[in-house]
Amino acid sequence: MNTKLLGETTSGNRFQQEWTRWRLQEEKYLDRVTLWEKYAKRKIRFLFIQEKTEKTREDIINENVYYLCIYGILKDNRHPREKTPTLSHPKSKIVRLHSKRVQFITIDTHESTLFQGESPPFFHLLQMRKRRVADDYQHY
Repeated sequence: MNTKLLGETTSGNRFQQEWTRWRLQEEKYLDRVTLWEKYAKRKIRFLFIQEKTEKTREDIINENVYYLCIYGILKDNRHPREKTPTLSHPKSKIVRLHSKRVQFITIDTHESTLFQGESPPFFHLLQMRKRRVADDYQHY
């Protein structure tokens, strides 16, 4: 779960509203531990999944808009040298969206946290190698 979502105002407000609603369910359970185990954990997980899905959907829509901008600029009849500065803005937005999406994936995945038969993606292997090389240079 990405706890950074709680820092955003819309997600934090939604979480507070849901929390007050969940607290009303407390009388249906014997104690707070069973409320937490059987009800609240499931609801919190579901809420985080919903928030992440909405954010991913918004990012994909934004990315598609930026691609449409790029295609419109490329179809323009201007000289390629004049197109280059205007192309850099949507390109940088796409890169930012992609890097934000990849940022939440753990880079240094230890073998104990991987599922059986799972291996880290090639991107993560490159990132781990770059970090190790950078660390080696810093120790000299």
